[in-house]
Parts: sequence; structure tokens; C-alpha cells
Amino acid sequence: MTTKTEFLRLKRLISDAEALPKIIEGMKLNNSQRVRVLHKRDNAVLGAIKLIKRNEFLSKNCVEHLKDLDGLDYGMKRELLLESLYQAEKDFLTFDPTLGNPTVRNNGKNSVEWQLIHKEIAQVSKQKFEDGYYADSVFSAFREINVRIKVFYIRKTKKESDGSDLMFKFSAQILL
Repeated sequence: MTTKTEFLRLKRLISDAEALPKIIEGMKLNNSQRVRVLHKRDNAVLGAIKLIKRNEFLSKNCVEHLKDLDGLDYGMKRELLLESLYQAEKDFLTFDPTLGNPTVRNNGKNSVEWQLIHKEIAQVSKQKFEDGYYADSVFSAFREINVRIKVFYIRKTKKESDGSDLMFKFSAQILL
């Protein structure tokens, strides 16, 4: 097989692995749906192992991530699979830079991390992040934080302030 063919197979494995849900615990899956998700993950792991073994130039890190997966929870297995695939992709591109571009890691879509962010902040920044506008996403999030702090400060002190002056006054109010 050519390096290009192997690289395309790797890209497909990455796509398949990224499409897997981050967690399955707590998801409303019936037994057959759960088995299907686990089967897809296991197929991606087996495909990755076969691809790595066929291409000797891939680093040992690719194999290391896929060793001893027994006993790990679903989410950890998925993350290790992706790390192994991303490392293999990096090795492929080091071996032959003409193969293409690295995969943009898809950390934002359907991720549990967004549940940790206040819903109003996520509302103004999540879509921008998912669309790849990272700087705009961060700017929108901080603008929303600034607005929320401003409203809180005005309610508490009945005075208006903005910018760094507001942040210093707000932090002093919090510390008191």
C-alpha cells in the first residue's frame, strides 16, 4: 500500500473516532445502541493498531496509547485512541509533508466541557468556537463576563464603571 492510501485510511479513522460520543454513561441509549457505539469504538481501535503495525516509521507513542486499554472507562479509551491517531498523523506528515494538512481537533462540538460553562456565556461563544472562530469566541465570552460583572456591580453599589477600573473595583468588592 502507498503512504497516501495509508494516510487516507488514517484520516478516516480519525473522523470515525471523533464522531464517537465523548461519554456514554448517562446517555439515554438502549442496549443495541450502546453495543453499536462500543462496536464502532472497538473497530476504530483495531483499525488503528493494524495501521500502526503496517507503518514502521510511526513512533512508539502511537502504540503506547493503545496498550492496556482493558479496565479503562469508555471516555478514556476514546481519548487514548484519538491521541494515538493524532500522533500517527503527525508522524505521517513528518515522513511525507506532501500528504496534506493535520486534522483540526474537534474539541468543542458535543463536548461535556460546555456543560461546565455558564449557559449565557456558552450561548454567546459556543457556536463561534465550533465554527472555528476561536478568538471571536473568547472575545464574546469575556464581553459577556464583563457585562455580567458590570450589572452586578451597578446593583450592588448604584454606581457605573467600566474597563479595568470596573474590574479593580469589582475585585475589591468581592474580597471585602
